Amino acid sequence: MLPVLEEFMQLGEGALSLTDLARFFLPLKKIFALIDKFYSLARQEVERHRQSFDPTDIRDFIDLFIKVTQEGQDPEIYTEWNVFRIIIDLYLAGTDTTSNTLRWSLIHMVNQPDVQKRVQQEIDQVIGQGRVAKMEDKARMPFTEATILEVFRMSTVVTLGVPHATSETTKLGGYTIPKGTIILGDLYRVLHDKSNFEDPYKFKPERWLDGDGKVTKSDKLIPFSIGPRLCLGKGLAEMESFIFFTTLLQNFTFKVPEGEKPPDGVKGFNAATFSPYAYNVCAVRR
Repeated sequence: MLPVLEEFMQLGEGALSLTDLARFFLPLKKIFALIDKFYSLARQEVERHRQSFDPTDIRDFIDLFIKVTQEGQDPEIYTEWNVFRIIIDLYLAGTDTTSNTLRWSLIHMVNQPDVQKRVQQEIDQVIGQGRVAKMEDKARMPFTEATILEVFRMSTVVTLGVPHATSETTKLGGYTIPKGTIILGDLYRVLHDKSNFEDPYKFKPERWLDGDGKVTKSDKLIPFSIGPRLCLGKGLAEMESFIFFTTLLQNFTFKVPEGEKPPDGVKGFNAATFSPYAYNVCAVRR
């Protein structure tokens, strides 16, 4: 599924993809073909689960779906079509975003070797090399958390958030916004506004630490949007980013290959998500 997903995510055109103009320049036939292929792969995976299903050993979400359908729970909700949609939502919203966050984090680590070294020192002190990271470690790793927060700020992967719409005509800042208007929040602009963050285009984890070295956050840090309809996957994304990032730096030191220029830590490709341009990196086992 991942190759199909990656190809699909590269077909967007940033904010223009969310407007009525999209039908004029997006390769809609190719997009619909990829969606059909993705649904077909999801259907095949569900069928494989059916063949090996054991109600006493629920392995994952698909097994749980099969279990509740066999039990007849809420048949109007637990339909095959709905489970396909949920699987695709999990892939689209939870895979590409997290992987791009990790790609950006490695760029910042190779460009900021002193930061990488401090994170590794904290990992060695709190976790060591004898076990894997767990979420309980996060409270004792303020510099690592601050580094991840700075990745979220510096390289937010969903620059305009998810489109919403007004449920009624409203006024904001002297403007009248009609009912049903699509609303996009320019998260990237907020996160790179010098009135919100000093030196906004510099990677500075220290901005998230107070005088005592404890993590301090700002209401201007909105990579997951704001309000009651912020990103549903915020908690999962924060957890995955901490575990994956910490595990990578626990086991490897990342460097720019000899003779190559460091990757750009600001500019990227803005399609469905904001991803870095292709780059090479050396992972040296610690």
